[in-house]
Amino acid sequence: MSLSDKVIKNTFYYIIFQLLGFAFPLILTPLIISKIGEVQYGIYIIVFGFVGIFGLFDLSLSSSFIIFISRFYIKKDFINLNKYFNTGLFFYIIFSFVIVIAGFLFSNSLLSLLNIPEDLYDKSVKIYYIGLLIFFISSSFTIFISVLIALQKMYVTSASGIIVNTINAVLTILVLSMGYGLEGIMWIQLLTVIIGTLINIYYALTSNSRIKYSLISFIKRTDDRNVKIWFADANIKACRIRFRKI
Repeated sequence: MSLSDKVIKNTFYYIIFQLLGFAFPLILTPLIISKIGEVQYGIYIIVFGFVGIFGLFDLSLSSSFIIFISRFYIKKDFINLNKYFNTGLFFYIIFSFVIVIAGFLFSNSLLSLLNIPEDLYDKSVKIYYIGLLIFFISSSFTIFISVLIALQKMYVTSASGIIVNTINAVLTILVLSMGYGLEGIMWIQLLTVIIGTLINIYYALTSNSRIKYSLISFIKRTDDRNVKIWFADANIKACRIRFRKI
């Protein structure tokens, strides 16, 4: 596939993904509010806001991994590509685990800031824990999205988003009609995140058979005394690229 064909394909799927991402909330929000009420909907939005903030702590390293994976892929240097890929994989798993543990330990302190009605507090805690699980799954495997972007296969992530959003919309309507309420919505969110993650993992690994995950490759990368310099340098380069785009 030529570069122009890739651009057209990526753009087409991205536009569809964005349109659906705009349309589904417009359709679902009134339905959700009518079924669970404004208070529980507010809890749903605020809890996801808290969980979303946790994702900012990665310091935009995903952009750095995209740069280096793309560079080594073009050079066909799959030894270094796999080193950086596995560094990213295990970094995100460890990073996500630490964030989730911290979020769990400080759950009462964070939720106390929200002034949640006493009769809804226990439900809010459960919703928050499901939100942490959603964050862990989506964040731990971010490197696979970076691989697809580096290989100029953004249409896969967009197509995955289209599938996930459609499934989420259909199942959300279903669980609300069955009376499962806010907790049911959260479990649907978790299910669709798992589906989207599995799709991204599958296509990232099958897009090029020479991309392999390996703990040994990660250890070799992290044993390098220059690894801290690499992280700093990668972040600087990623920031420069974003600045040029602006």
